[in-house]
Amino acid sequence: MYRIFLIVFAIFLLVFWLYPKESRIPAEDDACKRHPIRATSKVEIQKVGGSGIDPVFNENFEFKNTELSTSEIFALATELRLCKSVPKSDSELSLWLDKANSLGEPIEFIDDTVARYEQCLKHSNEERNYMALLLNAAEQGSDDAVSLLWSIGEQEYFESFGTVQFSREERIAARVAFTQKKYDLAHKVALQGGEHSVEKLVKGYQHFDPATNGQSYYKSVAYANYTMATTRNNDLYRKVDWIKQRLLNSMSNDELEQAQMLTEKLLSESLTGQNE
Repeated sequence: MYRIFLIVFAIFLLVFWLYPKESRIPAEDDACKRHPIRATSKVEIQKVGGSGIDPVFNENFEFKNTELSTSEIFALATELRLCKSVPKSDSELSLWLDKANSLGEPIEFIDDTVARYEQCLKHSNEERNYMALLLNAAEQGSDDAVSLLWSIGEQEYFESFGTVQFSREERIAARVAFTQKKYDLAHKVALQGGEHSVEKLVKGYQHFDPATNGQSYYKSVAYANYTMATTRNNDLYRKVDWIKQRLLNSMSNDELEQAQMLTEKLLSESLTGQNE
């Protein structure tokens, strides 16, 4: 009887050892119980690539809108941008939950990520690049889109191209073109009354002018003058006036004259745009 017991026990150990580990069902933790994974759903955020010396204007960043308003384009771009930071599939979410649970992440953080994952499921077949959408919304006059573009750094910009590889020369050219594009769009929207855009220019030019790769105090002051002559926002008025007064003490007579000339040009361009 004892021998029979040993034989049965040995067979049991052998079967358990040979049985695939992947098939063994682990105990569910609290996070997985609260957020069961649906086997049929997945999120695949497609990245649009491209190549060429000037990726900002590459065909992969072209976006022809026939159905969305400017605000809807911006809203979609914002959602897609948030989706890039959440798990892309059920399997990734499951691994993320395991890791978050093992690290003791706050329940609120876990719930927020899962909620965003669920929100992103509706974009599972979305092929449009969020950077292209942002640029398009800014082109159409979205002040919020311009503000968001200015907050995007070099690393995120290049990540939006997906797996495309750039040479050193292409990368430098793309970075320069993107920076110039930010200033150009901010100028365009500022003349249409965009308060975020004009504030970006007032603050931006005092540190960097893409046309000279240096500081342009006179441009900063000119945009400040333009803002003070057109805005009804007292907070914005005080902000740009403070920057202006600080810069005036460091400007030469030539720069003061340039600032005045540019101020008149900006006011004229704005007036012309309103009359078109």
